[in-house]
Amino acid sequence: MSDTPHTLNQALLAAMDRYGRQPCFRIKKDHRPYQEISYYKFQTQTFRLAHFFRRQGIEPGDRVAILAGNSPEWMMAYCACLLVGGVAVPLRPTLPIETLRSLIRDAEARLMVIEVEHHQPILQDALVTLPQLKDIVTLTDQRALFSETTSITAILAQPISTEEALNVRRLAEQIEPAALASLNYTASETGLLKAAVFNQGQRLLTMQYIAAWATFNDDELAFTVLPWASTSSLDFSLHCFMSGVANALAKPGQSVVENLQQTAPTTLMVTPLGLEVFYNEIMREIEALPEASQEVFHWALSIGKAYRMAGDNATEALRREYASADMTFFSQIRGKVGGRVNRLYYVGAALPQKLVDFMEAIGQVPLGLYSITETGGFPVINYLEQPRSGACGQIAPGFELRLAEDGEILVKSPTVMLTYWNQPQETVRQVLDADGWLHTGDLGEIDSDGYVHLNGRKQSMIILSSGRKIIPARIEAALKESPFVAQAIVFGEGRAHITALIVPNLDALADSFEDGLTGLVTPETDSLRWYWLGDDEHSEPIATMAHAGVKIKLDQVVEAVNRKLDLFERIEKYSLLEHAYSKIAHDMADLTPLQRRQIGERFATLISSMYPRTILQVGEQITQVEVSPERMRELLEKETLLDAWLADAGLEFLFDLARRKQIDTPSIVHICDTAASIAQMVNEERPLSTALIVGDPPRIARHLPV
Repeated sequence: MSDTPHTLNQALLAAMDRYGRQPCFRIKKDHRPYQEISYYKFQTQTFRLAHFFRRQGIEPGDRVAILAGNSPEWMMAYCACLLVGGVAVPLRPTLPIETLRSLIRDAEARLMVIEVEHHQPILQDALVTLPQLKDIVTLTDQRALFSETTSITAILAQPISTEEALNVRRLAEQIEPAALASLNYTASETGLLKAAVFNQGQRLLTMQYIAAWATFNDDELAFTVLPWASTSSLDFSLHCFMSGVANALAKPGQSVVENLQQTAPTTLMVTPLGLEVFYNEIMREIEALPEASQEVFHWALSIGKAYRMAGDNATEALRREYASADMTFFSQIRGKVGGRVNRLYYVGAALPQKLVDFMEAIGQVPLGLYSITETGGFPVINYLEQPRSGACGQIAPGFELRLAEDGEILVKSPTVMLTYWNQPQETVRQVLDADGWLHTGDLGEIDSDGYVHLNGRKQSMIILSSGRKIIPARIEAALKESPFVAQAIVFGEGRAHITALIVPNLDALADSFEDGLTGLVTPETDSLRWYWLGDDEHSEPIATMAHAGVKIKLDQVVEAVNRKLDLFERIEKYSLLEHAYSKIAHDMADLTPLQRRQIGERFATLISSMYPRTILQVGEQITQVEVSPERMRELLEKETLLDAWLADAGLEFLFDLARRKQIDTPSIVHICDTAASIAQMVNEERPLSTALIVGDPPRIARHLPV
């Protein structure tokens, strides 16, 4: 193999060879501490899995579907598939069973790697309903239940000869750049999932383009929380892998914040939903503090915002105030995500301004990235050195971007998908024109400094704060299949989940009740429970709930629809209306994005009532607060430790205490940071020795118990 890789396969092999004994993954099993997996071990087991794929008859071009959560075994399956010339098909494991069956059938997958826990219905009849499958590999040992499957544990435990390993390598190196590498299913304007097709050469270019703006220093650690079925998460994790940067994986069923504190990563990719959950958790803690402490916190936020806006022009007084605010609150908040994050990327959706302001104030600047599956990478990025609040960022290396006459963002790059799998050419040409420009469906503008701003969607599509894209018409059509639903409209743009407004079909409901309309009507109207004072439809509707059967019937309708939807598409709550939007559109399928927004604005109060209360950070503006060092210490959790530090100021004391109390590495880093800051405030002469080790967890870890 030449020194310059020409395919993703060659780049993967080069990384495994180059980084050998270094860790490529950190994983947590049971209640044990995080454990490391080296590149050498990963390569050994991936080669064993690739050898198994070959023995099962997987040939170049055959598809391998992966239905599982993130794990080293997931990545081994992905890489092993590529090494034998296969085409990887990552699928979201949360999709409904029937949808998964349909996608596996559409991809004509010859082998399936699957998590048994959530997919037993597929396993029970897979070899009958999916006759193209040659084998099913499970991530747990389920042979007792499903004799047709093979456990990945057994495969990885089976050694292969040196010659067999060489054969895997030779085949991997010989795969051409034009060979297909992956099918990535994504939502389309019709509501159906379509697979974007990419080849080996394109996947390598994606890695090279990311490497042009995401460079790493020594002792970096990435933390992966987003599923690898998401192309953004997978692409960035692969870039880390090929850069010698380990990926720490979130432990399913465990607090992500707890995992972050245990690993202390430097790089993190999240969605706006993840940041909102973090923000709300912090604000709940602040609300529980005494009123005086809450005032200090709001003062700290105002100082943080002023300091961020001033930048290099911050006065010495503002710098001192920010240092106090940082020591009192912000360093502790950053400590909740490990204390070392220097790159916080968010993808999938716009970040609400309240979250931007909060994160910037605490010194954890969020960096937006723009991508859709079909682009094969990140066309727009916020550089670490020059981020711009509220913007997607600047055009990334390897990409061209322009705006159509209607403001639609068009993208061109060698990484843009080749086509849609199993779709007619006219369907592909609606998205990818003859000149190679990808029509994203997003509307935007480019400012004078070259920063890209999103303004909405060309067609009706909901983007949740998790980044998930949802076609509302598909859910609305499913609801209207019920005879009890006359009209329905769903909401969720920028929110955590989907809600709905439903107009019931009273005639059908009345026929379904044994007691007819008794208790169903009101004196004000002959139809249902909703009416408007003075017939003013622009006022909020007045509810007079009557017949309990209405809610029961519609609960059943919503539950039946939800069973057919992906987890993130499901309707969490709904409210009932009578002809709420008949003046805007008789047929909800005809609603334009503008009309949907108008309905959303009209019933904003009702819609908001179906979501959790938003915790606001803004209180009374505080411009000056006198905070003594003693009061600072009082506000901090580690008062006893800090008092002891001021009395002793010795490193050995800290390490001895850490051993006795089993304090984890990120916590001791934070303790050292706080202690050094307070020591400086009270003119302590000896903080330097502690400050020297701040931010060096590996060094601290050598002194702490394993």
